[in-house]
Amino acid sequence: MSTHHGTATSTDDRATREYTSVRVPRAIEALGCDTFRGFGWTIVSAEPARPIRLLPLMPAIRPNVATLRMSRESHSQHPLTLRSLQDKAEESLALIGRLERSKTFVPATVALVVFLIGCAQLAGSVFALGDDAQLLSAGLGAAGLAHWIGAGVAYLWVRRRRTESVAPKIARELDALEDRSRQARQLLR
Repeated sequence: MSTHHGTATSTDDRATREYTSVRVPRAIEALGCDTFRGFGWTIVSAEPARPIRLLPLMPAIRPNVATLRMSRESHSQHPLTLRSLQDKAEESLALIGRLERSKTFVPATVALVVFLIGCAQLAGSVFALGDDAQLLSAGLGAAGLAHWIGAGVAYLWVRRRRTESVAPKIARELDALEDRSRQARQLLR
């Protein structure tokens, strides 16, 4: 998660405003908006990142991040404390984003490994046909097909287990975010 900060002075009312932009994972974009509102930021815009096209004929790749552009009045009496709380909140948001991504990345990696083992066994089955080892070929083929089916089952099982293991960590970080937002609202009064 990247952050860009800036301050500017408006000429019509002589109020100093702070401006910032933050990139957050799209899966937690709403949580990011709510968190930053707790720190006194007004969301000016929330834009998804532009799609990336590696080659002209390839389909575009959509990044999984959104850019939040925000502003607020610089009237806090405790800017360092507020900044520290916001930095901790951004760390919590980043951790929540990583944990959410791990719910699918870890199972997909396990399923890919199981699938590739099945591919290797099927390739061995085909090569064993040339050596007049039909029994070996049939055994490798059956094991390869079982691994292909097992990849889907492994994905579902690991995803369920991973979701169960990260749920308490996500809940803990959400509680910490709420606490930091409450502290920031008290500082902004």
